[in-house]
Amino acid sequence: MCKCGCNTCETKKPTLILNESLAPRAMLSKGLRYHIDNNKPLNEHLCRIGSRDYLKLFAEARSLYSRGILEFNNKVDLTLLTETNLGHFGIFEGKKVPLDFPIKLTEGYDVYDEIANAEFGMDYDQLGSNEKEWVRDEIDNMEMRESLNEAIYTDPNTGKSYDLQFVSSKNRWELDIMKKGASIYSNAITTIKRKTVEEIIDWLEGYNIDSSWVKKSIVEDYSKRLNENEYYVTRNKGRGQGKGLVKSVESDFTEPRVFSKEEAEVYVKRAQSGGAIPGQMIAYWVSDKDMNRVDESIGKDIYIIYKRDRKTKKVVKEILK
Repeated sequence: MCKCGCNTCETKKPTLILNESLAPRAMLSKGLRYHIDNNKPLNEHLCRIGSRDYLKLFAEARSLYSRGILEFNNKVDLTLLTETNLGHFGIFEGKKVPLDFPIKLTEGYDVYDEIANAEFGMDYDQLGSNEKEWVRDEIDNMEMRESLNEAIYTDPNTGKSYDLQFVSSKNRWELDIMKKGASIYSNAITTIKRKTVEEIIDWLEGYNIDSSWVKKSIVEDYSKRLNENEYYVTRNKGRGQGKGLVKSVESDFTEPRVFSKEEAEVYVKRAQSGGAIPGQMIAYWVSDKDMNRVDESIGKDIYIIYKRDRKTKKVVKEILK
């Protein structure tokens, strides 16, 4: 029987095991001793997340684990210790930053300021007119890259193939032109390199080459993006009566009503506060056309995380939404 009388705790597999033949228990921090004494994994810590003690705990545990002094049986702990650098720091743009720890950006986060600071080291409002124009162009290009990554076309008259794609590693668009019947391994490929899609279109039109396929790809993708910005409202009547999309008055309640994000949120709030039929619980939520909830993602906080690239070993920054 165990010491506390529950007859179960001593049967639990230890989450942390100290190899005292390699190091005495006294060398451990108070935090690590707490986890060993109470058989608690590191992810059930008492430290405030992001505090100095929190980061030191993981750094100490990783150091001892790598030297075989500590063994871990908890899968989450093992993942944090072997697949992240949580607890360690790196240098990013001359500043010491915590690695693999999500940092919440302030509510005033602005993508214009983020790009301006990354490129020029100051906020957008502090830039000159030329620098501001560069930032605006960069944002436009970012949106274009997210929407259109590749377009392929074969000219029916000449048989030439055109492959337009964005090369992220070089931050530019490349148009590969290949003669009819040529192999991709031959020297019969000409590559046109430009900063923007508009410059690619200008080049094509300058040589009287059909550019409509590029424009068509952009228009089709823009329409797709517009559709992705359509919101719906789903209602669930409960008691096995199923769920369905709110219908539009214009279609005599035969077709789903399409909302903007703001309209959908207002509709849900009004419907939820408007009461219900006694004995009947009706739930409303913002959804896509397939009635999947999307309201949880609206207004989510934005985080940045600094990671060490496995190949280059350099610290890079990612934005998490």
